[in-house]
Amino acid sequence: MKTLSHLALAAVLLLPGCAGNVVDPIPQEGAMTKRITWVVAENPNEECGRVGRPLLMYGKTLSCADWKDPSHCVIYLRAPKNADDRRGIETLGHEVLHCFTGRFHGAGPTE
Repeated sequence: MKTLSHLALAAVLLLPGCAGNVVDPIPQEGAMTKRITWVVAENPNEECGRVGRPLLMYGKTLSCADWKDPSHCVIYLRAPKNADDRRGIETLGHEVLHCFTGRFHGAGPTE
């Protein structure tokens, strides 16, 4: 059981740095338009801290999304290493979802 708890804690600590108490629902239909700027950052932890995004208490932030205005979102993260870099591509998609949705951590499954 301790191993499972440690794995769960490790998973939470490795999530990109996008925390918050407010949870917005993930849109389920309709069209949305946003301007998204991707800043390829060699050190996303430092860049996210510089723009005032929350950083993880333990570990390093892998990425973050910052809103310049309601229609312009900036993502800070390293580029995926190649087309097979699943974690890098998933992290990019995760931050794009923040650009369209806002804060969605803690939102339960929708049915």
